[in-house]
Amino acid sequence: MTTSTGLRHRRALASVIAATTLLAMLPGSASAAVIETINSNDGSNWSWPGMAQTFVAPPGAITDVHLTLHRASTDTGTYRVEVRATSSGAPTGHQVASTGVVLASQTLPASALSTDKNAPTPVDVEFTRPAVLPASQTVAVVLIRGTNPGIAWHASNPTGPDQYANGTGFFCVTGDCWSDATSLGPVDFMLAFESDEWLMGAKPRASVVAPSSPTRASAFTYKVQFDTPVSGLTASDFIKNGTATGCTIGAPVADASRTTWSMRVSGCSQGTLLLTLKANSVTSDEPLSGPAITVPAAATLTIDRTRPRNGAPRASLATNTPLSGTKLPVRASWSTGTDSGGAGVWKYEVAKSTDGGVHWTSLGTTQRRTLDNYASPSGTLQFRLRAIDWAGNRGAWVKGTVQTPRLVQQTSSRVTFSAGWTTLVSPDFSGGSAKQSDDNGQSARYAFTGRAIAVVMSADPSLGVIKVYIDGTLKATVDVATFTPGDRVVVYQRRFTSVGSHTIRIVSTNGTRPNVILDAFARL
Repeated sequence: MTTSTGLRHRRALASVIAATTLLAMLPGSASAAVIETINSNDGSNWSWPGMAQTFVAPPGAITDVHLTLHRASTDTGTYRVEVRATSSGAPTGHQVASTGVVLASQTLPASALSTDKNAPTPVDVEFTRPAVLPASQTVAVVLIRGTNPGIAWHASNPTGPDQYANGTGFFCVTGDCWSDATSLGPVDFMLAFESDEWLMGAKPRASVVAPSSPTRASAFTYKVQFDTPVSGLTASDFIKNGTATGCTIGAPVADASRTTWSMRVSGCSQGTLLLTLKANSVTSDEPLSGPAITVPAAATLTIDRTRPRNGAPRASLATNTPLSGTKLPVRASWSTGTDSGGAGVWKYEVAKSTDGGVHWTSLGTTQRRTLDNYASPSGTLQFRLRAIDWAGNRGAWVKGTVQTPRLVQQTSSRVTFSAGWTTLVSPDFSGGSAKQSDDNGQSARYAFTGRAIAVVMSADPSLGVIKVYIDGTLKATVDVATFTPGDRVVVYQRRFTSVGSHTIRIVSTNGTRPNVILDAFARL
C-alpha cells in the first residue's frame, strides 16, 4: 500500500487518484469532480447496513478517503464515512459497520452523489480530525447509510443464493449497481486513501477512540492514540458531554511506547457519552505540548440497557415455492421492532412450536423481517419472536397465533370441479395425482375454514392463467407460466385477519393456453 502526502493533493481528485493506491479500479464511465463535504463530526444515531473496504494503513494520519459510488434517487439527507480499527481482516456480512471502533468520521451529503448508475460520483472525503495511527494497523473505511434506505451489500453474484456473501461481496448504493470490467473483476465501489505527515500542525496529534458502540456494559475502555510518545495525560484532561450521567473516568495508563493511552470509564447511566480531549493537555519528547486543538472522540458512545420490543409474528404460505414432500412452505413475517434505548434493533430470534407452545424449536436469528420454513400438514403450528438490539439486549418473546397446517388433495370431496377436467397420475404430484383443465373457463372450488389459503399447481411456460376468487370476489389473476417450472408449486396465497369460513374458486382464463394443472390446496 502506498500513500500520498502534501496539501496539494486536496484540491484535485484526479491528482489524488493518480498518487494513491486504489483498492478497486475506477470505472471509465465516472468523471472526475471535486465534491464539497460537510466538515463536522456527527453524533446522531445511524442505521445499518454499511459498506466497507479493509486494508493495512501505515503509521501516520489518515486524512482523506476517496470513494466512487452512486445513490438511489430516493436517498436524501446524509451518509457517514468512518475509519474503523478492525482486529483482523475484512469485516464479514452485510452488517460490516457493526465491527471495530471508530478512529475518524465525517458526514457526506447524499445530494453530492449521482443517481445515474452509468456516471457514479468520485467523492473526496477530508476528515476534519484525521485518524492517528501510532503503528501500521488494519482499518476499514465504512460508509453508513444514515437515515437513508438506499445502501445495500451485494454478493459477488447478485442473483446467487446468498445475497449477503461474507466478505466476498462488492458494493453499491441500492438501485441498479454500476460495474466495469477490471483486472479485479466487476467493481461497484472504489476506494483510495491518503496519509499526510504534516496535516493539522506539529506533533503531538491525537485521536480519541470510543469503545464499540452501542453497549450495555457498566464499564468500558476508551483509548487515545498519539503520533508521538507523550506524557502528562490525566483524567481531568477530558470533557464529558452527552445524556449519560454518573460517568467516572479512571486514570489514563500508557503502553510501552507512550503513544497509546487507555482509561476505564465506569458508573454511566443509560444515554450517550462523548469524550473530548482538551488542547495542550500532554507534552511530547520534542518537547512540544499538544494537541493544538480540542479533539472529540470520533464517535458518540450509546449506552443502552433497555429491552427492544416487537409485535407478534404472522404465518402465511410462501408463493413460488414447492412443497417438500407433503410439507407446506410457510413464511413467518413481522413488523419492524422498536428500541427506545437508542441502540436500534439488530436482528430477530425466531422459534416455532408444533404442540401448542409446550416445546419450542429455535429457527435461529435473522436481520430480515421474514423467515421461510416447512410445516407438516398435521398438528399445529405457532411462531414466536423476540428482537435483539445492537447493544445485545433481548426483548420479551411474543407469540403468534396457533394455526393448523393442512394439505387438501384435489381428490377431496370438498373440492368440486366443473366439467371437462382430466386426471393425471404421476409420483411427481402431491398425493400421486392432479387435475388438468382442457378448456378456457373450467373451474375448481374449495370450501374451507382457516386463516390462510394457498393454491398448489404445476408451473411451466406452456401452462396458462387462472383467476382466483375468494368468497365470490376476484382477488388475483395468476399466470403460472411465470413461476419457476416444477410440480407442487404454491402459485397463490392469501392470509385473513382471523380464522373463518371461506370459499376459493379458480378459473382457467387463457384462450391460447387453457391448460392448467391443479394439484392441491393448502391452508393454515
